[in-house]
Amino acid sequence: MRREVFRDGSPSPPDVPRSLPVCIPRSAPAGSRQAEVPLSLMEYGSGPFQQKRAPSKIRTQTFADVAGQKLQLDQYDPQDAAASRRSAVIVVHGGAWNAGKRSDFPQWDGWLASLGYTVFDIDYRIAPQPNAETATNDVLCAVQWVKRNAQAVKVSPDRIILMGRSAGGHLALLAAYKSQQPVPICGTEISAAAPVRAVVAFYAPTDLAWSYDHPANQRVLDGPETLRRFIGSGLHQENAAQKYRNASPADNITAATPPTFLVHGGKDQLVLPENAAILDRNLSANGVHHETIFLPYAQHGFDYNFHGWGSQIVKARLIRFLDGIQP
Repeated sequence: MRREVFRDGSPSPPDVPRSLPVCIPRSAPAGSRQAEVPLSLMEYGSGPFQQKRAPSKIRTQTFADVAGQKLQLDQYDPQDAAASRRSAVIVVHGGAWNAGKRSDFPQWDGWLASLGYTVFDIDYRIAPQPNAETATNDVLCAVQWVKRNAQAVKVSPDRIILMGRSAGGHLALLAAYKSQQPVPICGTEISAAAPVRAVVAFYAPTDLAWSYDHPANQRVLDGPETLRRFIGSGLHQENAAQKYRNASPADNITAATPPTFLVHGGKDQLVLPENAAILDRNLSANGVHHETIFLPYAQHGFDYNFHGWGSQIVKARLIRFLDGIQP
């Protein structure tokens, strides 16, 4: 397990030790040398001109048809076939569980494909709500689809990684943690377990009950109402507590939970950074291999500046994490 705080003098989230091995001070390039994280001023400066550049080699396929709704995925093949890692990354979009669409942030897809990963950016049902179970099952359905079609898409069924941002990070975590057990897939079918190799989550809600009682900036997003729609009831209604536990990654950890990579910003106004601290603590208690990176100066969605300091730090650390967990 590895936990790191990249700080600019801001306080760390609760439950995260201050005395950690890596510290990035206000001077990002100098701090990067301390942390052995390469940062590029040229990449930072050219970022605004590259934000909208779309990756190439995209194929769209249907992976399920549920209640008359086609669920599709965009497949990004490795840009250099000879450098393929035969590893798949299934990407889950954000949008407060009720909005967003697949490939709404293609920069991550293209970057991963440039490293040799085959990327599948997927749909899931965002309506009708409540959709806590259906959305999670749709993610697991995509995992099953990739496993069944592994030979055709040229990946190893044992090298599937889930990745998501915000609400998509929550679904990626929850699906990864539930993938060890048979669950309903794409509606009613009971499928065999479909474990994944690892999971990556950026600024994700992890303890929904805690988040309900501790909302972030409600002038930006009404967190309790968003959770009520997603779960189907408020936390303090009768029999609701168990629903919130079932839908919380922090409450679904076992010793078999796959390796986990977490990123959160300390200035997040949509999902409080304590969510990452809570999950980090629970993963540690269960002996699960994981890495948690806090960027206390970063906002929710900081990586939209895909070439900024925060994104460069996270990309470097993510490469190391993924290289370290490959079978």
